[in-house]
Amino acid sequence: MRAGEKKRPWTAEERAYVVEHYGRVPARVIGEAIGRSAIAVQAFARRHRLVKQEEAARDGASTPAQLRQDLERTRTRLRLLEDLVESLRAEVGELKAKLKSR
Repeated sequence: MRAGEKKRPWTAEERAYVVEHYGRVPARVIGEAIGRSAIAVQAFARRHRLVKQEEAARDGASTPAQLRQDLERTRTRLRLLEDLVESLRAEVGELKAKLKSR
């Protein structure tokens, strides 16, 4: 973050986009698509324990600890997707209200 810049909260759409594409698309490309830096995308992925697919493939056989990590990652992804659904429902409600008022 540059001096004088303020942190901008992540939208549900941005979070879902990163979860969907991280590991298959470079962080720089993801960042460009959502208006964030590659470093911001990488920090988000680290915070939410997202793993690149090639890292997951290298791990080989699953141990109980790896299975617990996978479960936690899946739960994180589910929470992020639930946030997205909630956000989209709110948007739809706002649009319906605008259409009714016309």
